[in-house]
Amino acid sequence: MKAGLVPEITEEAGILADGPEPSPVEDNTGAVIHYFKMMESRLGYDLLLGGTKHFGLYRPGDSAWNWQAALRRMEDKLGKELALPKESRVLDAGCGVGDVAGYLARHYGIYVCGIDILDFNITAANRRAIRRGVPDRVAFRRMSYADLDFQDEMFDGCYTMETLVHAADAEVVVQEFYRVLKPGARLVLFEYSREAEQHMPPRAAAVFRRVSEVAAMPSYQRFEHGVLEQLMQQAGFAAINVEDITGGMLPMLKCFAMIAKVPYEIAKALRLEEQVINAMSAVEFWRYRQYFRYNVYTANKPVRRRGSRHQAFPRYLKKAAATYPGPQPHVLCDNASAGGQGRDRPARPAGPQHRQGRCRPRPAHPGLLRPLRRLGPRPGQPAQQPSTPEPTPPARTDSWPAAGIRPPLRLPLAYPGGVINQYYTAA
Repeated sequence: MKAGLVPEITEEAGILADGPEPSPVEDNTGAVIHYFKMMESRLGYDLLLGGTKHFGLYRPGDSAWNWQAALRRMEDKLGKELALPKESRVLDAGCGVGDVAGYLARHYGIYVCGIDILDFNITAANRRAIRRGVPDRVAFRRMSYADLDFQDEMFDGCYTMETLVHAADAEVVVQEFYRVLKPGARLVLFEYSREAEQHMPPRAAAVFRRVSEVAAMPSYQRFEHGVLEQLMQQAGFAAINVEDITGGMLPMLKCFAMIAKVPYEIAKALRLEEQVINAMSAVEFWRYRQYFRYNVYTANKPVRRRGSRHQAFPRYLKKAAATYPGPQPHVLCDNASAGGQGRDRPARPAGPQHRQGRCRPRPAHPGLLRPLRRLGPRPGQPAQQPSTPEPTPPARTDSWPAAGIRPPLRLPLAYPGGVINQYYTAA
């Protein structure tokens, strides 16, 4: 087991133990911190979910009040969607108190580096990691995911659990995810989307706008159905897939709405709805549940192909030249003193300079017909009278299939003095 891998993640990035001050692209950090520091938010998450800040996943027949089992089932859903081998490095963007990171590290054998802008969340996450026995597999730092202080292509996976809605500029965040992920890495986002306002009743649209404003969720107001997929595609991600699991989380939302109904009605009578924004969210989102979705977004960062056909062709040409007894490819010399006529001009027959590697062969371009040897007068010399070409001996083709190149085709080439037979290669 690589016991020191998670500390190594932060040391490579140059992050101190307490982390740098978050520096988001837009000034949204203060609003997010204010929302999570509200008394109602802290008491609600701690009393109901033990500090965890995401919904649970239910199966048909499950008890709606068995919240802990539903939470672990949602985290299992995340681990299966990541589908990463053990020892992988994963970024938890918006880790909260670290429950998700600790569960994945313990049950899936991965290393998780969690970031959050709330200092009290980072403190709680580090304590819980020690209590769960996974301090060597998780690390938590105070950082904004809009300005990740990590090296490029550092992580094998990245996920968010209902946190991207708090981003001030979701495009920047998704682009940062793309930058720090390795080619072939996995991105999984558990996020909300909603209907366009013109497709909702006016009151539903007004409620969603109010909740987004008070709960510091500007991106939720933007995440109409299909928008987040477009942002992921624009950032460069491929194999994007969206799964609607709204039905699996609605039982927990219904429980929250039942608990919050009375406090919300009292707050409405006193015109203090903003002081109980989570109660308002539970009641109103349950009332207008048909206008939003809870989605699982998955995507991969494309793998860079190691060499295209154009880059690999010279290797085949070199192998063919060693086995084919016919004329060899002409050489272009970069130095006129090496026996050639200057850059991009045919070189003289190979001499000592050529054997020293000072000249480079010019490969034939795949898909085009290029001469292997130019016949005719040199520049500045009078053209010779064409003569009847000697019959060309049949070419040996037994070695060409092994080199991956088709046998040469003998085609006529018209020159000013007549027609000269010449060898070409057909890609």
